[in-house]
Amino acid sequence: MFYWADGALLPDGYRAINRIYRDLQAGIERPIALRLLNLNYVMQQAVAQLRSPRPMVLLSGFRTPQTNRRVGGVEPSTHFTGEADDFIFAGLSIQDNFRLARLFQVGGLGLYPDRGSLHKDLGAPRTWIEYGRSGVAPRREH
Repeated sequence: MFYWADGALLPDGYRAINRIYRDLQAGIERPIALRLLNLNYVMQQAVAQLRSPRPMVLLSGFRTPQTNRRVGGVEPSTHFTGEADDFIFAGLSIQDNFRLARLFQVGGLGLYPDRGSLHKDLGAPRTWIEYGRSGVAPRREH
């Protein structure tokens, strides 16, 4: 799916991506930050070069505050503004996913080993590891 070509945004592709990133529980979508999409593209290209082409599995994109509370997310959240996603590159270990994400970290980067996923956002630079499945599990900031 293409959202950018020849130096211009492709409206149909961008709308399709916003639909994919929507809050599934609330059925609401919002524009996703182009910086986040560009970061995903660069990361995916790196994975293809270093390993082999594989999909980035999106686990969560935009969230409403209600959905965020339901899933145990912190507030305020960059998920509210379309500037965050929870993801994993299929076929890579959680450790390899984290190492890759650290190479491209521009904002927040969270590792959820028990869930087998990562969070990245365009907010203030910070890194954390959270163990446990509930949103109130111990968090270790680095």
